[in-house]
Amino acid sequence: IPAPGNTNFSPVTTFGSTAAIGITTRTFNNDPTLTTFSDLIRYWGPGYSSLSAAVYSGTDFHGAEITLTPLTGLAVTLQSFQLGSYAASQGVGPDRTASILRVVEVGTGAVLWNGAPLVINSTKTLAPNVSSARGLSLQWGFDWNIGLNNLTFDVGTPGNTVVPVPPALALFLGGLGFMGWASRKRV
Repeated sequence: IPAPGNTNFSPVTTFGSTAAIGITTRTFNNDPTLTTFSDLIRYWGPGYSSLSAAVYSGTDFHGAEITLTPLTGLAVTLQSFQLGSYAASQGVGPDRTASILRVVEVGTGAVLWNGAPLVINSTKTLAPNVSSARGLSLQWGFDWNIGLNNLTFDVGTPGNTVVPVPPALALFLGGLGFMGWASRKRV
């Protein structure tokens, strides 16, 4: 991760291994379908609510975008991410409004998830949980004081998504199994 400050964001070093996925970033003007302002988004250290660091558009009244494109034959699922407000004091920042906050499918432009408008003044965890074999673009803005971190995604075979069992359900099912085993031992 780059040193805190107003530096260019490097998706490869920030996101780790990109063997099965391509990651691109950009800052866009008023309409994300028409105008790219820059191929870069910016990185900042602490100061966005309780986030340890954040990426943001770098220019006020612009939006930021992270695009995840899987290799052919694979699909990407955008699971969750966090947003924060700058300049935070003790984890709380001034109200910032994300007038655009959505996940768009690459190639079709279909909006698969929309969370806007959203007022952000503390760390918000959002979970779109959307998938596409074409790729996904996460877009947020037009207030540059909204930063993003803790983006989680998964890459796998389309239609072969593993759904995790919630811990409480796993414990309940394990308890039922134990009760069945215990009652069988009594007979």
